[in-house]
Amino acid sequence: MGNNPVNYVDPLGLVNLTFGYSGAPVRLIGAFGIGASGSITFDFTNRQITGSAGVGLGAGHGTTIAFGPSGEPMGNNVVTSTGITITGGLKGIGGFMKWGGNNKGNTFFNYGGGWGYGIGGSWDPIQWNICLYNCISNDPCP
Repeated sequence: MGNNPVNYVDPLGLVNLTFGYSGAPVRLIGAFGIGASGSITFDFTNRQITGSAGVGLGAGHGTTIAFGPSGEPMGNNVVTSTGITITGGLKGIGGFMKWGGNNKGNTFFNYGGGWGYGIGGSWDPIQWNICLYNCISNDPCP
């Protein structure tokens, strides 16, 4: 619960639900090309809905619906970061992994498992993360 059980509630047990994509939507050589990643995360612990998008170099195509552990609350700030995102699955079983660092000097590692299709990955030197909705204040994040 973000180390704050008074203000945060997580009836599902420190989890978030992520819908994500990573890969090379514009292929240049074989499966490689201009990469992109994107996700929408419902964070039950911090009671936030967050979004993420990145551009860079990529390969393949992968989509996922996955459950993973929650991190710290994002707050109401846009956070730029650089990182690697891998999503997808084989025979319906899949997951995602996201690793990188942000403009606040912090590194992060997010992961989860669930259902996936295809395999894709991207290295995004530019990635934006934003809080879309804060359920604690019942407001869109400013």
